[in-house]
Amino acid sequence: MSSLPKPLNLERVGVGTKQTGFRPLGTPAVWTASSTALAAAGAYAHQRTVPTHDPTTGLYVVTGLPCANMLSLCFAGARDGGDPDNQDATGRLWLLGPAQNNPTQEEVLGEFQFDLALTCGSKALATSSVLLHPTSGWQSKWIDTITVTNDRSLYPGARVTGSNADNARAVVNLDFSGHNGFAIQLLKGTIGALLPLYRTF
Repeated sequence: MSSLPKPLNLERVGVGTKQTGFRPLGTPAVWTASSTALAAAGAYAHQRTVPTHDPTTGLYVVTGLPCANMLSLCFAGARDGGDPDNQDATGRLWLLGPAQNNPTQEEVLGEFQFDLALTCGSKALATSSVLLHPTSGWQSKWIDTITVTNDRSLYPGARVTGSNADNARAVVNLDFSGHNGFAIQLLKGTIGALLPLYRTF
């Protein structure tokens, strides 16, 4: 009978969640007041180039992100001369990644993830924040209600944390599923203007 192998001395490796903060999709923070209809769910299924980042049409595109497990998104809303509280907007999210068939030719594959219904709460952004809407007279407040529909994200699906119609900041979280970028399009609805923020971890 052979003897059992000697125990191995394995190196200890710390395991924890990557620490990253939320950041706006643009520097400085770029708000959108787009009333452009949302692109079809299959719009970015296969592209020869990365979709064009264009907040004037509500489309924000981020690529080249480092390896991460999760993507989180939150939003602020603003309104000209009025209170955005309880006003609504919509959005649509795709994850993006490269097609590796030809290393000399860029191609991008996109996966529709879900649709978003957004409702603004009464919690204002901090005074003098760099995230505030740049136009004087616009009130900037956090989206406190996020409803996910047509969820095609990786099981068990998107999860909303942080708030549920209680006038705090709501966050939608999903599995990044091996991608290195995403595109989100926002339609202002009755809110007036929107600011998306994201983090990966």
